[in-house]
Amino acid sequence: MAANLEPRWVSSLEVRPGVHFRVGRIDSDYVVEWSESVRVRISATGDVVEVNTVDGVDARLLGKILDCSIPAMASHLSGGLAFHASAVVFAARAFVFLGASGQGKSTLASALCLRSGGKLLADDITHCAFESGTWIARGREGQTWLMPPSRNALLGKDGGAAGKEPLSLAQESEAPLAALVLLEEAPETSLSRLTGLRAAEVLLTQLIRLDLEDPAVHLRDLKHIESLLRAIPIFVLRRPLRFDALSDVLAVVFEMAMRQQ
Repeated sequence: MAANLEPRWVSSLEVRPGVHFRVGRIDSDYVVEWSESVRVRISATGDVVEVNTVDGVDARLLGKILDCSIPAMASHLSGGLAFHASAVVFAARAFVFLGASGQGKSTLASALCLRSGGKLLADDITHCAFESGTWIARGREGQTWLMPPSRNALLGKDGGAAGKEPLSLAQESEAPLAALVLLEEAPETSLSRLTGLRAAEVLLTQLIRLDLEDPAVHLRDLKHIESLLRAIPIFVLRRPLRFDALSDVLAVVFEMAMRQQ
């Protein structure tokens, strides 16, 4: 993968085993890189300056990065708020699901759409904005990306591709935000409210940020999070990551969604 200048790397994160993400700077520009296979240079005004890829990179992955990930990062430069989260709409209200990679955000969103009558708002990145006194959630994705076990469990089919494949679902582009839900693995299914520092920690951990060095930007992000915490309930959904427990999990989520109407 060619690059004119080597960035000064600011932050590095192992998203999951073998998958790394890092952010750097070249002069006033930002550089984001996924596992040394895709590198995108973004100007201080949020414009894509340069895209470098290794030979053979999945064109669908590249499209997802350019259509979803990069706009979310660029929006951070102008004060936007986006989370690493899936989102589903019930009865015209958005429910956002946060959590570390591997916690089943895409699987849960797909199941809620296929089995509980929801509509997909986002698979991987959810934008949130405060407009006319209301928090609004928006998404750019009309598909979830699922590994074979999830596809097989939800669709009742065996086989298929070895890696992640897209699943098209009924979708919405935006809806008023009703609740945010952190997903965690646990032996039993339970739902509880998060408040205070723990709730703030959850949102800050899942917030998509590009400028990681400017103290003024950190303060702005904290003010956005405070506003969101004051207006929107945050829950933690603990449940087994087993497909035979999925029906009980869907029932808990659906009941919570109905209570927020």
